[in-house]
Amino acid sequence: MTVILRLICSAGPLPTMMLLGTATVVLKGVHLLSIMGNAGTFLRSVRKICTDTEIVYHVVHLIFCFLRLSTHSFFFSVLLFDVVYREETLLNVIRSVTRNGRSIVLTAVLALILLYMFSIIGYISFMSLFRVPY
Repeated sequence: MTVILRLICSAGPLPTMMLLGTATVVLKGVHLLSIMGNAGTFLRSVRKICTDTEIVYHVVHLIFCFLRLSTHSFFFSVLLFDVVYREETLLNVIRSVTRNGRSIVLTAVLALILLYMFSIIGYISFMSLFRVPY
């Protein structure tokens, strides 16, 4: 942390972010290659590689790191989802929401129907307060 603060003070925030971003891309590439080598991915078919969620996650992470360096710093904010991936409690929250996704969507549809009905009742009850453009 001291080195990062020292770099920010001496070189400025933009060069420091570029240096840290480049280091992140290099280290994430090495990490991805080590995961693929340890899992025996180089001997698998392309279909099995594409269905391995851990490898896909790390490839997407590497892509967003590279996009930050090449286009816009907005892409670094997407990397904050790494906290969800690493923390088991947050991962369980995501699993519980997505497992019951159909019931959550149907509940939202019911809420929209009720909101529509109450707006019609409100319009009929308070029609004199609305301006009608003629």
